[in-house]
Amino acid sequence: MQKWTCVCTAVALAVFATAAKANVVSNVAYALPSSYKSTQEEIAKMFEASHPGIKIVFRAPLGTYDDVVSDLLRSKATGGAPDVAYVGMNHIGLVADRGLAVPLDGLVKDARSSTGWDIIRLSCPLVA
Repeated sequence: MQKWTCVCTAVALAVFATAAKANVVSNVAYALPSSYKSTQEEIAKMFEASHPGIKIVFRAPLGTYDDVVSDLLRSKATGGAPDVAYVGMNHIGLVADRGLAVPLDGLVKDARSSTGWDIIRLSCPLVA
């Protein structure tokens, strides 16, 4: 499960690397801190080291993916939605239908030839 989290976190954060400018702050929302807090923090630390103009800021972790989706929908309507939100697979359709998902096609197409994306894609079918 942590391998899956690492791959998907790296993909999500890479979106910001492609459009990064100096002093960009990326807000990230996720759930289940007992399972993912240390992994999220380690990935952010490595990402920030290789992308000095980007700072990752985690919102207070929420208890469930349902909570993340509720917060995402509410904050999108009122302003202040996170830049990256981890949602459960059972919520992907809802998030996409509401126009909250961002296509990664360009990133995946560009990365496929130079970074071994095909290998990662086989273990991460949601971004295939």
